[in-house]
Amino acid sequence: MKNFKYFAKQMLEWRWRFALALFLAAFSAIGLGIGLLSLGPALSLILDPEQGKSLIQLANEYNAGEHIAQVPGWLVAMLPEGRFDGVIFILIGVGGLTIVGGFANFFHQFLSAWIAVHVVARVREASFRHVLAMPLGKVQKLGS
Repeated sequence: MKNFKYFAKQMLEWRWRFALALFLAAFSAIGLGIGLLSLGPALSLILDPEQGKSLIQLANEYNAGEHIAQVPGWLVAMLPEGRFDGVIFILIGVGGLTIVGGFANFFHQFLSAWIAVHVVARVREASFRHVLAMPLGKVQKLGS
């Protein structure tokens, strides 16, 4: 655990990049979860031949309930009216979420790798400086 704490302190030197990498990782994971979990039920509500409803009807039914968060009226007005158009709208939304999640995943990995490379370089440089500062007799005695 002592070694982990040493390297964790080294990573925290770039705390803004570290925090941004954590945020992007969480955003990517949440976006993937939302996309996967919301796609099936939303499409089944719209595509059901017997009880299929448009997105406007679904939003109005949701707003009729006593929910804390309501769908704003301006957003309901922007929703497509037809069921097929609603499916296209949902697929475009999930596709956009996938693209944004992909960028978040890429930049999370980029920042994580950047921090790791810089921490390793700093530790190697400190080790090299330490060896250079050691007495030559001790270095010969310890060997390589």
